[in-house]
Amino acid sequence: MRFEGSIDHAQQAAEGYLVIFRGAQMTLDAISCGDSARVQELLAGYPGGRSEGGSSGSRLKDTLHFRQMQACMVLGLLLHHGYLLQLPASALFDILENRTLDIDKAKTMDDIHDAVLSAALGLCELVQNRSVLHSNSLLRRANEYIESHLTTPFSEKDVADAAGVSVGYLNTLSKGEVGCTLHRYILEKRLGLAQSLLSSSELSITAIAAELCFSSSRHFGQSFKQYTGLTPLQFRRKSRSATVLSDVNLP
Repeated sequence: MRFEGSIDHAQQAAEGYLVIFRGAQMTLDAISCGDSARVQELLAGYPGGRSEGGSSGSRLKDTLHFRQMQACMVLGLLLHHGYLLQLPASALFDILENRTLDIDKAKTMDDIHDAVLSAALGLCELVQNRSVLHSNSLLRRANEYIESHLTTPFSEKDVADAAGVSVGYLNTLSKGEVGCTLHRYILEKRLGLAQSLLSSSELSITAIAAELCFSSSRHFGQSFKQYTGLTPLQFRRKSRSATVLSDVNLP
């Protein structure tokens, strides 16, 4: 059994079915966010459950057939929603074709429910996978811009523009994936380069502060100490002492 009507017809019919699950839009919104737990919560209200006692075999068969038709309409809606989310077409077809077969073979209401839930969770997983890849791609572009501009002045907006997103969204990604704000991430990248320059170059601390776009030597010194626990001068002396000891111990 396959639903062969138009997508518009499928959407109209399936939305009426999903209203039982506290609203079609809530379910689709949860799928859009890749929120598997929310989808399971919303679909937990699937009606019918197991066969109710006292119903005739004929009535049960008619009800099951009706739910199968409704479930196929839901799959049509999920397919349409997957297209809107620009999920991979081949993966969408694989999920929905397999779940349609499951619905065709369903013997109980629970079988139908499991097939619909499995399809919805399959879409969630596609969204989650795409989100990870997308986030990694955005952060990679942002990091490439930051690392290539550490010695030139730039703003958080410049970084966000390079990644093709808003500052707010990039900040959210940075806090979620890196564990700090974009501002902090940029600062730590500059301080990391400062450590390298203090260890390996003859540049003065004032020159390093200017090279890395700090507003003053004092600002650089305060930030550096917060980051490393040492002043720039202490760090330079310690790193060079370690280098001398290493050279002395060479065979």
